[in-house]
Amino acid sequence: MTKLNIVKYISIILCLFFCNHNNLFAQGSGRNKITQININQEKFVGTRLEAADAMFRQIYAQKVGEKIDKAKPFILIANDNFYLYNKDTVTLKKLTPVIYNILKSVDHIPLAVFVLLDDKTDTKLDESSIASLKELKQFSQEFSDMFKFSYISDETVTNQLSILKSTTEFCDLIITNKTIGKNDLYKFANTIASPLMKNADIATDSLLAHLDAYMQELNFDQKSKENLHVIILTAHMAREKMCIFQYFQKYFNENSEGQHIILAEDSNSNEMAVKLLGKHILDTDIAKAFFNDPSRMHKDLLYEAAQKYLNKANEK
Repeated sequence: MTKLNIVKYISIILCLFFCNHNNLFAQGSGRNKITQININQEKFVGTRLEAADAMFRQIYAQKVGEKIDKAKPFILIANDNFYLYNKDTVTLKKLTPVIYNILKSVDHIPLAVFVLLDDKTDTKLDESSIASLKELKQFSQEFSDMFKFSYISDETVTNQLSILKSTTEFCDLIITNKTIGKNDLYKFANTIASPLMKNADIATDSLLAHLDAYMQELNFDQKSKENLHVIILTAHMAREKMCIFQYFQKYFNENSEGQHIILAEDSNSNEMAVKLLGKHILDTDIAKAFFNDPSRMHKDLLYEAAQKYLNKANEK
């Protein structure tokens, strides 16, 4: 349960107490028993509680907007884009260099072959799967021709040709036999993993060098750096040890997110990511004031109570 829903839960309890003077409760057998309900009073109390809840949300949303404005300049990294939010402008630059996208596309071909076949091993393949394999084989052949006349360094070209040749031959074998054993599929994946990771090394070097050039160009002084926030949009499966996150960990000399770095998981909206920054800053202020712990509001407000309940339950 998030803090924004706390009022709703509290309202249930308050409603019971506020209705006491309308004989909602009657004493009996040592316990309070509900004997009658004043519907009008219940509706009135519920409406007022909802109004109070709505007012809190309105004030909170307004304050989030103010925190966003005060946080400028800040950086948002979304997909292949690098955004710098200044007071009145937003500057956009492309983050991923051409070589990064090329090598990623090459790696995706054998990965697509594996994903296509992983649950179809040791059985005759359907025509749809065969058609997909033929298309992936065509991509491999087209990319091979492209790399033969590429400007990229010889070692990198050799690695691409090795990946694509292996993928083409593997697809050919399956298309001919219309079946593939699970052991053979996993052997292919294991064999091709090393050249795929070589591509990952080259692509990452290129990406982080590109990012570092942007940061060097901005050249934030120490005071600006202390006030800077970076929002990074990321998919759930790529969140842990994300390369761009690691770069900013070193940039800010921090071991975790939460101070200067904010990860917005599985969000495809820049607006939502920027709002998350405002909420993050505001919640930090709340946590410092109420709990003397800047990170407290970034956890479920009920987690300690839940731990107490579960510990008691285990003792029974």
